[in-house]
Amino acid sequence: MGRALLDLWKEKLYWPGVVNADQGALAESILELLSLEQALLGEGLVYRSHCLHFLFGDSEGANTWPDYCNCFNEALTYLVGPYRTRSSRWVGFVDPLRLDVNYVPHTFFPNHNLQLSSLRLGEGGDLRPLSPFVVHWAGLGTNKWRLAEEYSRRFNATRQCPPAAAPSPRLSLGSPQMVDPVRRKKHCINARDSWIQKWIMQGRQGELYDTHFWIWWHQYGCKYLGVEI
Repeated sequence: MGRALLDLWKEKLYWPGVVNADQGALAESILELLSLEQALLGEGLVYRSHCLHFLFGDSEGANTWPDYCNCFNEALTYLVGPYRTRSSRWVGFVDPLRLDVNYVPHTFFPNHNLQLSSLRLGEGGDLRPLSPFVVHWAGLGTNKWRLAEEYSRRFNATRQCPPAAAPSPRLSLGSPQMVDPVRRKKHCINARDSWIQKWIMQGRQGELYDTHFWIWWHQYGCKYLGVEI
């Protein structure tokens, strides 16, 4: 099954314009593999690639990665069960509340001022520091090395790594740059105002925000940016 997943992944790596390039290609490949498993088990659960179009942005070229993430999670729930209790014979799922293997503090706490305490990885904050199994330092620029060294001292791991070699240039496959907190906050405000305007224009009744909006709002990090709703 590992070889099958790699083959599915590799054939998508050179699709032009894929959002988040290798990550998006891998996510879609996992859904395809799980769908194949369900088909062989005769469970009648099929993934019909309905999330795929979100990997290529919208008609104006805007990033639709949050939409893909929402669709991906809904498809996972449909195929293998809800968050924390997913089950598959071919793909192993880790409960991140028991063992977090991809803790991305910059995403959860964008207003961190480059301090470990604000990322919940060091003492001195309002909340107790966390100890994830793997910390993913994406989005922190050159400060990641300093923060990683400070974090390692919590565990008496003081040996410094040798200087990293400059990464070799590679062909861009359409991955957008990390959206910084200022731009992210502006996008949250625009998305909120656009949603309200659409709700008014369509004369909708009932709750202003539906489940899909709230999922996007939380996953994109708008609730942590001080945007009123």
